[in-house]
Amino acid sequence: MVDLVLIGCGAIATAAHLPALAALRAEGLVNPVGVADANESVAREAATSHGVAHWDGDWRRLVERTGARAVSLCLPPGPNVRIAIEALEAGLHVMSEKPPARDAGAARRMADAARARPGQVTMIAFNRRFAPLYTRAMERSLALGAPHAFHGRFTRDAMGSAPSNTASDWITSDGSHALDLAIATLGVPSLVSVSRRTCGAGPDNVWTIQLHAPRGTGVVVLDFACGRRVERFEWSGPAYDVVLELPERAEWSARGAAVERWTAASLTGTDDFFTNYGFPDEYRAFARAIGGGARPDASYEYGATFMTIVEAILACRSGESRELSLAPEPRGAEERAGAGAGACAATEGERPATPGRAAAGALARGDAQAPRPVAHILQGAAASARFFDGDVLARAGERCDLRMRTDESGWRDAIQDAEAIVTGWGGVPLSPAELDRAKRLRLVVVIGAAVRAVSPDYLLGRGVVVCNTAAAIAESVAEHCLLLALAGLRRLTDLDAQMHRGGWPPQPASRLSLRAIRNRAAGMRVARMLRPMLRPVAARVDARIRRTGPGGGWSDLRGQIVGLVGWGHIARALARLLGPFECELLVHSSAATDAELAAHGARRAALGEVMASAKVVSVHSGLSDRTRGMIGARELALLQRGSVLVNTARGPIVDEAALLARLARSDVVAALDVYDREPLPRDHALRRLRNVILTPHSASSTPECQRRVGRQALETLIDWAAGRPVRGISPEQLAAMT
Repeated sequence: MVDLVLIGCGAIATAAHLPALAALRAEGLVNPVGVADANESVAREAATSHGVAHWDGDWRRLVERTGARAVSLCLPPGPNVRIAIEALEAGLHVMSEKPPARDAGAARRMADAARARPGQVTMIAFNRRFAPLYTRAMERSLALGAPHAFHGRFTRDAMGSAPSNTASDWITSDGSHALDLAIATLGVPSLVSVSRRTCGAGPDNVWTIQLHAPRGTGVVVLDFACGRRVERFEWSGPAYDVVLELPERAEWSARGAAVERWTAASLTGTDDFFTNYGFPDEYRAFARAIGGGARPDASYEYGATFMTIVEAILACRSGESRELSLAPEPRGAEERAGAGAGACAATEGERPATPGRAAAGALARGDAQAPRPVAHILQGAAASARFFDGDVLARAGERCDLRMRTDESGWRDAIQDAEAIVTGWGGVPLSPAELDRAKRLRLVVVIGAAVRAVSPDYLLGRGVVVCNTAAAIAESVAEHCLLLALAGLRRLTDLDAQMHRGGWPPQPASRLSLRAIRNRAAGMRVARMLRPMLRPVAARVDARIRRTGPGGGWSDLRGQIVGLVGWGHIARALARLLGPFECELLVHSSAATDAELAAHGARRAALGEVMASAKVVSVHSGLSDRTRGMIGARELALLQRGSVLVNTARGPIVDEAALLARLARSDVVAALDVYDREPLPRDHALRRLRNVILTPHSASSTPECQRRVGRQALETLIDWAAGRPVRGISPEQLAAMT
């Protein structure tokens, strides 16, 4: 339980923060041990009315008396900055009400103080990010793909010529939540456009703000001169649309499904506004981060970014646009869409990596001559040329003392000073003995999905954070899976080979037809003699072919049952690609949540049902002792005639001997990109079978995929060197990975 002192006892503190803290105290997660306010009598009244044991007019004295590890600041922007920095300097974890400051300069001072103390958690209390309706709708959205359009509207009762929110400090109102949700949904914008006008006399009080972000466009309308208060947020993405009216109602709509209508009470079991606006979940996230869980997205670093965007908006005259040069938000919607087993994206229980304290302090001070963290890129020259864009390398070089090691000789001795290592495809394996030389090592980023070559158990035991680039690989491999499935259903490679040999393959309905053979031999004397005997046999065979279809027949993908064995990045990407084919999806996985499956129109199924029911079975599990040989003779015997087994995961997941025996019946197709032994031996039995499609472990070998994985690896390094939290693979995830 985290002992916490609340500083500031205004209306929002007593109406929302203290009730939320009381709820979490009952859960054993957060213990509000004291309340501080400059007016000690106000602090005493707030504490006694909410069952808090201690109060004081001096927050430092109260923290010392209670031994609190964390503080929550419910203060105006001015004192918020001063006390936040003082609390960080005192070694405390700090949460601040929004906005973090009145200007970007003050917000940057808060971010600098946080960077210098990477072990302490900071958070800006944008509670709408944690509203149950928003988080539920966003979870459903990301299961289908990141949003590409956002519209937010915040209005307040008409204020006429004397609005409380002037052009210089309008951001202090709740309207800032609309801007924050746009950024949380689409990412940090690179361009803002503003239209502003005055309703009545006085300062501008009607704002329309357009945000152009890499993932899409958002529009935020702030109207402080209308007839009622409304908080309405809408976004859309691939095949879905969402409408929220916080804190009470939401609508979710996905293509081909009925519109779902939710109420906050149905999700939370209460009509408490502080619950439905997300205050308790906000504190839960803060407490879990203190306990070693995922760091909050809305950290003090984000606060500086947010206020920089605000300043750009305020500086725009009506009709103007301004370009922004800002680092991307550490964990936006796109990264959360990619989160799953083996991903870099954060899940609870993963540990953050931060640069060394001296380097972080130097970065916080903005000292251009200060030492930068040493990062080694251990890739061959050819691999480096394929993976890394010059602009991203340049940005990484600005943040790190970047050492490119393109020659294998000398790598092991050179990494003694490494604080970070980037390696993977084209790199060399790193044993514990070699890694033990790198005493300062804090971060290892692996290009690719598999991390076993860098001794991950040893690294995690040392507290080194290990990341991969599985999210960047998923789309390319999913395309390859779709290609193999279509090729297998249409027997593409077999037909192509016959055509190149000069043949004209017969249509499926006539293949293996004894009636056709009899008709072609009608002129033969022997055939005329055998005709009475052939007639009933041909009739039975033709009837069976019409009823079941030949094993070598051709099939559409549209409308078929498709089974996915495993539910990681690639399986989810393939499920999205299958959307237009209107397939029924069966998923065999203990990791998939019911909400994720429902969002893809899929349902959970046992392995036996997947193998027996699906026209296409695609394997996506990681290789472990549990999954090695999980698809054996018993499972392969369940495959229906004419079905296709696709494996782009790991060869040993499918028992090779059992697969060869099943393929010998010639009634199913195997489409393989991975094998027990790689490269596949020249004389391997799989090479001699017509009902096998073979590719050389090349599903992710496109130039586009190679650039994506390189960019993700370097962006992870840049975030780490900038002092932003970087989330690594947890021991639980590692146990399920190849």
